[in-house]
Amino acid sequence: MIRTVTDWSERRGLLLVLGVTAAAFALSLGFGWVYDDFPVIVENESLVAPGALGRAFTTNVWAFAPELAEPRYYRPLFTVWIILNRLAFGTEPAAWHATTVALHMGAVAVLWHLLRKVTGSAFAATTGALLFAIHPTRAESVGWVCGLTDPMAALVGFGAVLAHVHDRKAAAAGLFAMALLTKETAILFGAFPVLIAWEQRRWRDGWKVGISWAVIAAAYLGIRHAVIGQVAPTLQSGAGVAVVIDLVGAYTQHLLVPWRQAITYPLPPAAGWALAGVAIFAAGSLTAGPARVWFWMGGLFLLPVLNVSVLQPDMMMQDRYLYLPSACWYGALGWGAAQAWGRRPGPAVPAVVGAVAVAYVAGLSVNLPHWADNRSVWERAIEVHPTHARSWFNLGVDYENAGDLRLAEAHYQRAVELQPRRAIFHFRLAFMYAERQQLELARDHFVRASELRPEDAAMRYEADRIQQYLRDRKE
Repeated sequence: MIRTVTDWSERRGLLLVLGVTAAAFALSLGFGWVYDDFPVIVENESLVAPGALGRAFTTNVWAFAPELAEPRYYRPLFTVWIILNRLAFGTEPAAWHATTVALHMGAVAVLWHLLRKVTGSAFAATTGALLFAIHPTRAESVGWVCGLTDPMAALVGFGAVLAHVHDRKAAAAGLFAMALLTKETAILFGAFPVLIAWEQRRWRDGWKVGISWAVIAAAYLGIRHAVIGQVAPTLQSGAGVAVVIDLVGAYTQHLLVPWRQAITYPLPPAAGWALAGVAIFAAGSLTAGPARVWFWMGGLFLLPVLNVSVLQPDMMMQDRYLYLPSACWYGALGWGAAQAWGRRPGPAVPAVVGAVAVAYVAGLSVNLPHWADNRSVWERAIEVHPTHARSWFNLGVDYENAGDLRLAEAHYQRAVELQPRRAIFHFRLAFMYAERQQLELARDHFVRASELRPEDAAMRYEADRIQQYLRDRKE
């Protein structure tokens, strides 16, 4: 058993962090299902089919509905988690939200213990873990059930690093292997112990652990390739330099001024923020001690999401991509705050940390309700990104499911205007026209949908059927 805290005064810091975190996210227990929750959890009967737990390790996450997504994600422990939750709680969302909050609190607790160990300061651990836990961008990863891959990866990944610094090699290796099975970016946790060893000038130890964890990572990649035919998520052409600069700037802005939370954003020019981000990272990299390692790790965790070609072209960035990077950057900040407090005794540093924490809780209280239900999610997305076609479409689906066909049709029309080459937009709009007996308009959109996606039998069938009906009526 790993022992990290023996003094009650230090343990109070951890209890403070967990108490604030629980209070901040208590509202989410009343939330419903949103976005991918519906196909992945609510409508996914494969979760309760015989042999589901075994299939979690032999299929990709979206194997239950290959028509909805490419076989890009191999995350068996995530699948096991949702199977167990589905068996235990069915499709009532309250308990699911409770377990997601529990995952986040577990990740925060492990981060606190790790910071306490590597910095030697309970104040550094409390500061870093608290600001990470309640940062307003946590709303997506904790308020949305399917966002749980981030806290799950953090819980197991930071647990592996914690076991490593306590010289529990077998436990560390096992936890690292588990982290790889939660989310693809968890492979970067493998750099953590190497950087820690090198920072401490223990070169031989660094190479040893680096090689052993690299073997584990290689085995994982081999299994991944055997199961889904890919070593890594499919990469298309890389992002241009200008796009990468803007993404760095946008993420820097969201990290420092997190006030526009939504599931998707436009990508405005952000060279100024990018320059600020690079300057902060460079300054952090020049520090000594643990802070430098944590700055480097934060940068590593951000690298995968700078290649926007792996994302949907109309969904360039999301808040949950800051979960792992900000855990590391706030670890570095906690160390810096502890150093400043030690050099200048007095209430100044704790007062600043407290003021930031209050501001973050206020920001979280504003942004968390955007994840309360599907309509709130997409209304917020349109507010932040008015020309995002998929947000208009998804809000139309919500209105259609609620029986408001007039508003559904209006939102589908807007989606088609914004992105006329999306087959599914035409397809759903055609049904709206058919419902209102505007059959010529319905035919035009069914035909357009089948032209855009000729391999889809359902779209071809509907286009042929309505054309035949119109011909028969004329005759």
